[in-house]
Amino acid sequence: MEPHDFFQEAYQTVSHALSSLAAHSAESYAHSIRVGLPAIELGYREGLLAADIELLARAVLLHDVGKRHIPLSVLEKAGSLTPHERRIMQWHSRLGFLEATEFPDERKIIVAHHEYKCNPYPRTGSDRRHEQRTTERRHWDERIWHLGEIVAVTDMYDALAHPRIYKPAFPRDEIERILREEFRGDQELVTEILKTQ
Repeated sequence: MEPHDFFQEAYQTVSHALSSLAAHSAESYAHSIRVGLPAIELGYREGLLAADIELLARAVLLHDVGKRHIPLSVLEKAGSLTPHERRIMQWHSRLGFLEATEFPDERKIIVAHHEYKCNPYPRTGSDRRHEQRTTERRHWDERIWHLGEIVAVTDMYDALAHPRIYKPAFPRDEIERILREEFRGDQELVTEILKTQ
């Protein structure tokens, strides 16, 4: 396949997935777009290669595509989620991973974008995010890990900075405090994301 054909096909696949997400939940779609732009800017600030910027762009736009399979009664609930509803919500990253079969590297970022929090999911254990284990089933890739951190910090920032049906937007000083306490990736990324916003 020629590079032009791959990018055209990738654009169509990402566009279709985002359109489907928008049809299911306008807020989830808007969140994906809002997370995309600062993540790409952060990638440029980090000096990523063009190929990694493209990978990051596809992954960040698709990071919540699994939410199109989460019932709206859970996804757009005004109050706190029950433990059962929280487990349903947490399935979105695995569902996104299962859907993104055309994009092997992007799907690794999609499944990992909530693994840089105090309460990570779908996988748990800090060793799965920061060190390779000899028994680890997934191949360790420093590049994918770093791109996953970028998606994670921009995702967390947007979730805090914008109102949701169940919460108001947080003020900037509270956003920084929460990110410093709860983001388990490179703290320099917190500094950088705060500069871009």
